[in-house]
Amino acid sequence: MARRNNKLVDNIMDMLLEISALSWKIGAFISFVFVMGSIYAFNYAQSIQQTNNTMVKSVLEGGLIWVYYFIPLGLLGIAIIFGWKAYKKFIRDSYY
Repeated sequence: MARRNNKLVDNIMDMLLEISALSWKIGAFISFVFVMGSIYAFNYAQSIQQTNNTMVKSVLEGGLIWVYYFIPLGLLGIAIIFGWKAYKKFIRDSYY
């Protein structure tokens, strides 16, 4: 049976998920940080796309433009997950 290697990113995500379960405010803050990171990464991808560097232009024209937007979309997905968990925790704390 294969063993799964614990990686640093997996440990950090597990830790953030456990911390966000303590209070909805912590989850909302983590979600906010990931949204801001996503906005920054999207702006960076836009600036890369508008650059005058011929090497970058050839890569973008080669069909790899989606690579520049993969990181912002991934960060936004993580922000949505933490936001949803914070919302569920807020509803649970508010009504019970």
